[in-house]
Amino acid sequence: MTLLRLNNVLFFKEAVFSSYLYHFIIDINECTTNTDNCHKDANINECTTNTDNCHQDAECTNIIGSFNCTCKAGYSGDGVNCTDNNECTTNTHNCHQDADCTNILGSFNCTCKNGYSGDGGNCTGILNFKMN
Repeated sequence: MTLLRLNNVLFFKEAVFSSYLYHFIIDINECTTNTDNCHKDANINECTTNTDNCHQDAECTNIIGSFNCTCKAGYSGDGVNCTDNNECTTNTHNCHQDADCTNILGSFNCTCKNGYSGDGGNCTGILNFKMN
């Protein structure tokens, strides 16, 4: 038997009763046709191979044979679709009553109002004394 390659297709030549019979060889992907003999419990980590479909604002968790997507803190959804939670409009922030809440992606900021000082979580009034 002789192997020949023509345009990246393999052929083999076989002698049959004083003439030649040519056969071409087609590569079959046994993995996609489920004709492989690979161990079926082999785990592919879709999270590290970037073959998951998790949203950019979700965490991917590998499990045997699959993966899970969970939206990050500050987002809600099914992990494939995640939307920002607006903590300011849902009143789920921890800003002081004398602070303004500003929504940012995945979180919020608290800023003390004019006349107050602090970190936004705690605000105290600033005493203004006029000197005569």
